[in-house]
Amino acid sequence: MAAILLMAVGATAQKLSYSAVVRNSANELVANANITVAVSVTDGVNTYTESHAATTNANGLVTLTIGEGAGATGSLSGMNWPAASITATYTLPDGATVTNTVPVNAVPYALYAETAGSGGGIVTETDPTVPAWAKELTKPAYDYSEITGTPTIPTVNDGTLTIQKNGAEVGTFTANQSGNTTVNITITAQDIIDAVNGMTDAEKAALCSALNCGGGSEPSDPTAFTCGTSKMVDADGNEYETVLIGTQCWTKTNLRSTKAADGSAIPAGGSATSITDPYYYDYSSHSLPLATRGYLYNWPAANLVCPAGWHLPSDAEWTVMEQTQTSMDVTGSGWRGDHAGKLAGEGWEPSTTAGAPGNASDPDHNATGFSAVPAGGCFGSSFNDAGNDAYFWSSTQDDSGGAWYRYLYYSNAGVIRDNYGKDYGYSVRCLRD
Repeated sequence: MAAILLMAVGATAQKLSYSAVVRNSANELVANANITVAVSVTDGVNTYTESHAATTNANGLVTLTIGEGAGATGSLSGMNWPAASITATYTLPDGATVTNTVPVNAVPYALYAETAGSGGGIVTETDPTVPAWAKELTKPAYDYSEITGTPTIPTVNDGTLTIQKNGAEVGTFTANQSGNTTVNITITAQDIIDAVNGMTDAEKAALCSALNCGGGSEPSDPTAFTCGTSKMVDADGNEYETVLIGTQCWTKTNLRSTKAADGSAIPAGGSATSITDPYYYDYSSHSLPLATRGYLYNWPAANLVCPAGWHLPSDAEWTVMEQTQTSMDVTGSGWRGDHAGKLAGEGWEPSTTAGAPGNASDPDHNATGFSAVPAGGCFGSSFNDAGNDAYFWSSTQDDSGGAWYRYLYYSNAGVIRDNYGKDYGYSVRCLRD
């Protein structure tokens, strides 16, 4: 659960504006729901608690102001903010509870001096390294600075206040009129970037919707995915280069995750086979390293390993990719096309056949950057075809026992489309949603 915190600390009031995307234990958004939020703020010595009756929006976002809740105990006035953390316990409509703890110094926040003697004005320091979309997250802050601590804001009368961090000036304002003055300083732009990097695409969209990022125009987000430059990360933390083929974004190497996208473990197959239970297989005697050849998966496991935002390509999506590489008809089954070499990377048995994966001197060899390797297959717990063959699952089943796949052979320029048993172990590539 990602949270953005806007922190208000003043001489007369202490309030924190808190927003979070609420999910249940199944990681599903809790949208348009009446919930109860129990809040606890502590620095290890001082503790403040209160509760809120709140409603999430259509994107699961809840926003509340800490310091305005019911049944408050303790005080925020003496809180040691750099050491503080906030724990929010959400009671959902079904009675279930979800708890989220956020260190105050690990999320973006804005420091306000609500009373600064007599005067008016704002901090005028600007930081060109802060992207416009990040500034939107801290509205209505006016100025941005790479401050990594909590600066002291003294009370001054008419005159100029200089704000320093470690002896270096980071901003000023001029007090020249009566009344309270608010000074807005964003603490670490990098904190904002780190927080957004940790969000899912849905959480980013929900946050921008709530904050009206860019005033209606789409913000420039440095975390946006760029196929060919950005990488996919699986549940084991392995990173995969990506490649754009036509309009589709594919992983450039075979998967090697031992976990499903939800983080649950996939059993190592060994001698076990199944058309319903997921297994992965390690062709450990293969000459290619694991990072290149990947694991082999039976069809149930193949449908689980691609992380959020990615999926096992369907039979139709494989065909779309193939149609960008050949003028021949590739809609049927069996050997089709003349494009196998365009998909082939390293490790193949040598061949002189034009357009074949094993013909590394062919001018179109690996023209797509797909970099298929001859990882072989696992058939009834027996490993075969290292160096000669590559098998890739699709998500499309033919019947209860079989599913469609693609097959490359070292000395043939064509690519086979066929269906075999779901218990066989084949390679997996992921396609971006």
